[in-house]
Amino acid sequence: MEVVPVPGQGFSSNVYLVKGEKNILIDAGLGIDVKQISSVVSRALGSEKLDAIILTHRHMDHIGGAGKLASMFDARVYSGSIEAQAINTRDMESTCAYAFGLELPDINVQPVETMKYRNMRIIDTPGHTAGSICIYFPKERWLFSGDTVFLHGSTGRWDLPTGNLQQLSSSIERLSALEIEGLFPGHEGYVEEGGSEHIAMALQFLRGGFID
Repeated sequence: MEVVPVPGQGFSSNVYLVKGEKNILIDAGLGIDVKQISSVVSRALGSEKLDAIILTHRHMDHIGGAGKLASMFDARVYSGSIEAQAINTRDMESTCAYAFGLELPDINVQPVETMKYRNMRIIDTPGHTAGSICIYFPKERWLFSGDTVFLHGSTGRWDLPTGNLQQLSSSIERLSALEIEGLFPGHEGYVEEGGSEHIAMALQFLRGGFID
């Protein structure tokens, strides 16, 4: 298995290509950097197929490029079922498309529960949004955390539509039980070793500063 990162530009999310039994793109950016993402993915795939695009949550900076990338690579798009409903109904408010001054593109998103991939676990991690998910590869101990948790104990916001601090704390507590080496968040940097330490810092921050 291999991870090919595409760092986000500006407000656009990081995008990760996971090459393995199936080739999966995790998140799709704001839509301003589709050309760059497609170029990196094409080079990395060579003659192989992109099997799926998985969106960690509904926010525009993670989903804006999904429709174009799905069309370019003939790939299906998946997310948690709660998020899929918001994206498919083009909910401008809870996707924060309005905040970026952008029109939410037409994306056909399917519930990730319908996707069959034996080497991958989908973990429900509400808090940043109601239907946020993290993607975990147990054998490699890789966690793709979207905006649930970042490096150095930083967490996603909970003050945006459908966010909830108590749920976020519970989600990060759930993640703290996993063995994590590679931690690949939705923004800024990532690590290939010691990911659990960053999760532990986030949980300590929430418990110490906000959660009794």
